Amino acid sequence: MPIGNWFDQTQWELLFSTDDLNDYYGRLGTLKNEGIEVKTKTLSSGSAHGGGASIACIYQVFVRKPILHQASEALEM
Repeated sequence: MPIGNWFDQTQWELLFSTDDLNDYYGRLGTLKNEGIEVKTKTLSSGSAHGGGASIACIYQVFVRKPILHQASEALEM
């Protein structure tokens, strides 16, 4: 792993994760309205093999470590 990529990853902290898309967008909107910079990641598992669409997603939101407390407080309002 390149040093720059490793350094960038150490500057971000997981704020929350959810499997509820409405919850994800609601919280994400709150953070953006507060001017808080975020990074997002979506993890999915499952498949549509066999005729059934069975895909589960986990939505993750990361913020910079120095503003983790501020971001947490914004979500508590």
